[in-house]
Amino acid sequence: MSLVIDEKTLDIPTHEAMDGIKKHWGMDSVYGLLSQELSSSCPLPQGVREHVLLTQGKGIRPMLVLISAGFGRDRKEKAGPMAAALEMLHMATLAHDDVIDGSSLRRSRTSINAKWGDGTAVLLGDFFYGKSLKLVSPYGVPVTDRFADIILDMVTGEFQEAESLFDPQGKISDYLKRTGKKTASFFSHCCGIGAMISGISAEQVKHLEQFGYYLGVAFQIKDDILDWCSSEEDRGKPVCHDLKQGVLTLPILFALRLSKKRGKLGKIIKNRNITLDNLEFIKQELIKTGAIEYSYGMASLYGDCARINLNRLPGGMAKDHLETVLEYILDPSGVTTADNSLKVQDLPL
Repeated sequence: MSLVIDEKTLDIPTHEAMDGIKKHWGMDSVYGLLSQELSSSCPLPQGVREHVLLTQGKGIRPMLVLISAGFGRDRKEKAGPMAAALEMLHMATLAHDDVIDGSSLRRSRTSINAKWGDGTAVLLGDFFYGKSLKLVSPYGVPVTDRFADIILDMVTGEFQEAESLFDPQGKISDYLKRTGKKTASFFSHCCGIGAMISGISAEQVKHLEQFGYYLGVAFQIKDDILDWCSSEEDRGKPVCHDLKQGVLTLPILFALRLSKKRGKLGKIIKNRNITLDNLEFIKQELIKTGAIEYSYGMASLYGDCARINLNRLPGGMAKDHLETVLEYILDPSGVTTADNSLKVQDLPL
């Protein structure tokens, strides 16, 4: 599939291409291990196990572990349990996030908290944490330290976010710092841990960590854009949910700087007056001001930084597949009026 934007043709990987990459790196075995772990030792409430196994996401994080391990000698056999552990950690954070946010939809299915209650969702998240730690522990202290850092960074990012809710004076730099803690750190450690356990050089590990960090920021910005450009059916979770919770993402922060009606926009946010009519007004301002375009431009810049680090790594299938993952994440086809030609100096930071 190709897409033309501003006379540039982008080769966008299809879902089938991504499925092929997952198959090549053994994602089926990772999900098999997850199923096995969910079946052992702890009797989950009736139907919860099946619900969880049928609610698979994109699998980006475990895939990054497996592909990064492909740069070394030990490859996916040694990386498989680690990939499963990090996906289980991600599942734990989602279970807890849905309780905190009161979300009723996750990956196009009813969330655990909505179907079985907050208590079950919290306990399930704790169960995932315990299981993931059991899978990580055989890898030794350096890996478990990084595993702990993922959790600490996510919690730090959540606290930082909580301090800025419904604040129209929020800074783009603070948004990027939070994104670094909440999302990019996880991506970075997935690449770094996969690289470490494969036995490659410290310099290559560093480049993969940096690739993962920039990829993670681009991923989150793109996700925040789609919150305004997609339907609930396409997203598999509630749309405009962040703003309703008081979280100001990059498109909103750009609009607050660019809109001629920034006073009204800021007042709506500060007064927490997030009605359907005001959401429509905000969405129109995002389009009129080019906030969506600027946000996608920022995602593309972080994608470029990811690619710089990727190009410092040796060639081969692992490198090619990480490039494909990057292109898949930056796919602008679902982004209304996206412009991939913006430069740093164009952004109203």
